[in-house]
Amino acid sequence: MRMSDYAATRFVTLADLAEGPMRAIITAVGMGDFERPIAVLSNGYTVSLNKTAIRVLVEAYGDGDGTNFVGKEIELLVGEVTMKGKTTPAMRLQPISPPVSAATAAATAAAAKSGPKPAAKSDMDDALPF
Repeated sequence: MRMSDYAATRFVTLADLAEGPMRAIITAVGMGDFERPIAVLSNGYTVSLNKTAIRVLVEAYGDGDGTNFVGKEIELLVGEVTMKGKTTPAMRLQPISPPVSAATAAATAAAAKSGPKPAAKSDMDDALPF
């Protein structure tokens, strides 16, 4: 048992980026609270993926269930967003690992939409007579 297993999740905040950008590798992607995807990072932090971050990741690494983002290096930095005419600081995600080709991204998206493929039947699946 490790006590860190019982610690609260440490989400990246703007304060964490005050000294400069943070680079890390995505180690897992899952669903967080409020039905928003999260990415677990190699440095122990977690980042909530908003619509803009997801769009950036999908454009770079293709669509799917998020497993295609695992192993990719990203950079988190402070940017700005304008909402209702007011500009405020916001966290921005930027891909660092090379993007996948358009063909690979399209294949990933098609596979994600088609769902799991049924297992192929093998000659080895026949019942053994005893």
